[in-house]
Amino acid sequence: MSKKKNKEAIKVYMPQMIPAALLREHDTNSNKQSKHAFAELRKNIREKGFDENLIVRPVEDGYVIVAGNHRYRGGRAEGMEEFPCVIRDDWDQVEAEIQSVRRNYVRGAIDKDAFTAQVNKLVKETGIFVDDLMERFGFEDPDKFAEYYKEEKKKEERVAQATVSAPAVKMIDDLGLVLSAIYEKHGDTAP
Repeated sequence: MSKKKNKEAIKVYMPQMIPAALLREHDTNSNKQSKHAFAELRKNIREKGFDENLIVRPVEDGYVIVAGNHRYRGGRAEGMEEFPCVIRDDWDQVEAEIQSVRRNYVRGAIDKDAFTAQVNKLVKETGIFVDDLMERFGFEDPDKFAEYYKEEKKKEERVAQATVSAPAVKMIDDLGLVLSAIYEKHGDTAP
């Protein structure tokens, strides 16, 4: 007796070969790779072949790579002229940005500067709140998100500085002592 499944079948996207001339790298990819890692990627492509699809989104003049930018660059460096690509024509630019970060996050290699720039761009261009982006990217832990997102770290530091409790001021003399301590610690740059 078979059990009836209540879930919908997971959609499988089949790759298509796309000429390299129609592909372009994602301009805000937050995944950075060292020269050594890139050399190893090229060596692996050369010796073992190209066995992972790129994920692309159609744009006016071809396709932008959402996932697989390093593989694309490595394949091009090894002379590849076309690539197996999964085309996600159901993604708009916002979803492509989110998926770019999400897929890099689950792989574990995110450049903090590029990640911060990518998040800031999404916030500015779409009005999506940082907390909503954090959830959509797939971050479970806000502290982990803050490790990558420099703006969040700066905000946390500002809040921590603002909430440092000062001793209760009982008299004008006490206020003078507090101000002296602040100027001693921070000089003319007191917050």
